[in-house]
Amino acid sequence: SCPSSCSKSSNKPSRFPESLMLMISDKYNISALRWMEDGLSFTIVDKKQLETEVLGKYFRSVRYPSFRRKLNRWGFKLKQDECFTESATQTVYFHEFFRRDSPLLLQNMKTGGKELPIDKIESQLFVD
Repeated sequence: SCPSSCSKSSNKPSRFPESLMLMISDKYNISALRWMEDGLSFTIVDKKQLETEVLGKYFRSVRYPSFRRKLNRWGFKLKQDECFTESATQTVYFHEFFRRDSPLLLQNMKTGGKELPIDKIESQLFVD
């Protein structure tokens, strides 16, 4: 067995939220998924491309249904207001601790656990 130090993925984040942040922020993935303009949510533009070209670079499973279950397990929610494009409806996900410009909030994300209210965390991050 190979020690963790020689693993190919040793430089990748071990937690789902950090890997997801890297994946969405990578400009080469923009035709599959991207941040929404406000930086508080992201959209999946092309599910097929996400499966065939993107997921395998960041996660073990490359199947979209598995990815969607993982989003649900980590507390991501689908945005209720649909965003329409010329051809189809975009899938838009958000999580109160998943923000493009606030990577420190990722440490508060848990799977199925109790999370701190966002106002408590923001008061710790942003001091006047």
